[in-house]
Parts: sequence; C-alpha cells; structure tokens
Amino acid sequence: MQPCLSRTLAPHDCELMVPALESLCLFYEAALGRPIAVGGGQNLSDDETRLICLVAGEKPQTSVDCPDDAAHVLGCALCSVRAMLAQH
Repeated sequence: MQPCLSRTLAPHDCELMVPALESLCLFYEAALGRPIAVGGGQNLSDDETRLICLVAGEKPQTSVDCPDDAAHVLGCALCSVRAMLAQH
C-alpha cells in the first residue's frame, strides 16, 4: 500500500502522511473485521464515505460495530491523521 500512497501523495508534497494513512486504513479494516470495500470510478463505497466522515470529525450515516480495542486504536489513528492534515 505504501508505494501506491507515496506515488499519489508525492505531487502534493505529502509523502510524510503515508505511514499514518496506511495505519489508519489497517486499523479501519480491523474495526470492520474485513478489507475496505472500494468503489469504482467516481463512486465511493460506503466504507470510503464512512472513513472520510471519520477523518473529517463528522458523524457517519452508518456506524461500525467493533470491539473496544479496535475502536480505541482506530480513534488514535484518526487523531494522528487529523493532526497531520492540520499541519499541512
């Protein structure tokens, strides 16, 4: 995942965010209990839409029922990504 993220973020000078974003995706998948469903073309999947809402600090329309441990580490990853986005 890191090489793809790095290529995508390089033109925006955001390569430093790659490890934080990769961790966020891994912890999100752990909370989901499955891989993230990816939309096609311009259409985002429900998983992608929910993750964007979480990163933005908004309440998503659908929630994830996950163990407390998974919710805790996902929350930490979200805080890290939000902090990095605020600095960029």
